[in-house]
Amino acid sequence: TQSTWGDLARINKAIMRVLLVLVCIACCLQFTHADGKCKVTKVRAVCESRCEEDTRPVDRTSVPPPGTLLPPSGMALGTDEGTAPAALTTNNPTPADSTSLLEIEAQADPAVTITKTKKGQFTETNIPKAINQVQLPNGMSDVHSARLLFADKDIQNLNEAGAQHFAQLEAPASLIHAPLTCEDVEGHISPVPLLSWANIHTLSFGCADGRSAEEGVGTWGGDFGEFLTSLTVYEQMATLHLSQADVTSIFRKYLEATHRDRFTTCMSGLAIRQLFGAVDDLELAIKNPPEEKRAALWMKIADPNFIGNDHIKFMLENPTGYSVRKELVQHFIHSFFDIYWNRFDPLHDKLRVQVLPGDHQERAVVSVTIPDFCLKQANLAALIAPRLPATSVVILNPDVVQVLRKELSVFFSRETSPVVRADEMSKRFNVLAAGQGALTKKMMFDRIPTYSAKISS
Repeated sequence: TQSTWGDLARINKAIMRVLLVLVCIACCLQFTHADGKCKVTKVRAVCESRCEEDTRPVDRTSVPPPGTLLPPSGMALGTDEGTAPAALTTNNPTPADSTSLLEIEAQADPAVTITKTKKGQFTETNIPKAINQVQLPNGMSDVHSARLLFADKDIQNLNEAGAQHFAQLEAPASLIHAPLTCEDVEGHISPVPLLSWANIHTLSFGCADGRSAEEGVGTWGGDFGEFLTSLTVYEQMATLHLSQADVTSIFRKYLEATHRDRFTTCMSGLAIRQLFGAVDDLELAIKNPPEEKRAALWMKIADPNFIGNDHIKFMLENPTGYSVRKELVQHFIHSFFDIYWNRFDPLHDKLRVQVLPGDHQERAVVSVTIPDFCLKQANLAALIAPRLPATSVVILNPDVVQVLRKELSVFFSRETSPVVRADEMSKRFNVLAAGQGALTKKMMFDRIPTYSAKISS
């Protein structure tokens, strides 16, 4: 009898365990739709830096720091490839002082002078002058010693080579976008229940840039930036310098092994026009350049002056600060485009160049996180468009990119020689990527607020 009661007790416990598991599964399933969506209902944004209570007088704009929207050093707008820049005048310093009173001087007689007050505003009488200078055809502007940065056009600085700094005249108030508030950020992501979702193991990372209107996930430099950082960490751990052939071999192995649909880098429309001149289709121009020009393009494509991926450009310009080897960056650029420009290569269709049209008008940097169940159990990530008709933000997905970094660390631990430990590489990968991302953010978007946005149910 005691044995029978013991057996029944064990059976009851087993039944209870099964029921408990079924209840847990049922509770989890309610968060996932049958069509591959994670059931979420709200988003909460919190300002991390440059918040709305910050009352700085001038820098509260979405205009990036001087130099981030400029043509290559020494080249004026409209200069043909292969043409040397015009002779530049000397002893003509840029007029800027410590009181934020910025002026431009002109060669006209009497000279045209446009000023901004200490509060960073144009006077009413100077607004027409500023707009008139911007609207003049190329070559007709009489500005010669400072730079005007407007939303739609950049007047070249004819004393660029000798100037140590620029007096940046921001756009009139009617052209400036105010930074976003918490409510604005939440509105950009909403309606949350209607968000699109994608599998975290097959999606591709675009560049963290507010000029893209595509729904997706973002990281600094896109897939390209992440893989380049993994190559750097591998070099450091293996204490070797990878050659061009080594980089190409590792990259091809990864493309063959990964389940991700695409491998993405990005280029600005300005960079593509600098390479190809005036073209109607920017994507087609970079994807299928004329055969006779590819040798010259192969040399230019790894030059910082022609790179339209800002994160990678900064690495080339400041390799020490980014803890990268300049030659490694150039090797990987060449490896990518050797495959991308060969339409007969079996890996050609996996590569993608995301074209970023227009100018930077970002009004916030937003780090988006999603519920653990969506990420770890359902293997889904929310897709958000950085640019909407009314707003433009930089979207980062710090939790989703961890999946890619772990995947890359495991790949290097199995497919390279000498091998490295995946757990150790993953730790180093995160530290280096975080530092590099902070540098790019400071260079590009230090003047706009940073938010963390948590999506939940």
